[in-house]
Amino acid sequence: EVISPGRPSIYVNLGPHPPRLWPEDLDRLHELWLRLSEDQFGSKLHHRDVIGAALRRLEKDLDSDRRNDAIEDLNRELRKD
Repeated sequence: EVISPGRPSIYVNLGPHPPRLWPEDLDRLHELWLRLSEDQFGSKLHHRDVIGAALRRLEKDLDSDRRNDAIEDLNRELRKD
C-alpha cells in the first residue's frame, strides 16, 4: 500500500501482476475442472491443477516438434482481440 499525504492510498503489486482472465476463459477452466473431477479425479482436483497441467503441456509443446502448432494457437488467441 502506498500512502501519500493528501491523496487516497493505493495498492500496488510488487513482482508479477495478477493475470487478467476473460470470463469465457474462467468458464472454460471451470468446465474442464468439472469434467475431470466427475470423470477421473473427484474432489482431489483443484482449478490450479488444471492450469498447471495446461501450462506444462504448452511448455512441452514449445520445446518439441509441436512448437509451430502452439505458436499458431497463440496467434489465433491474439487475433480475437
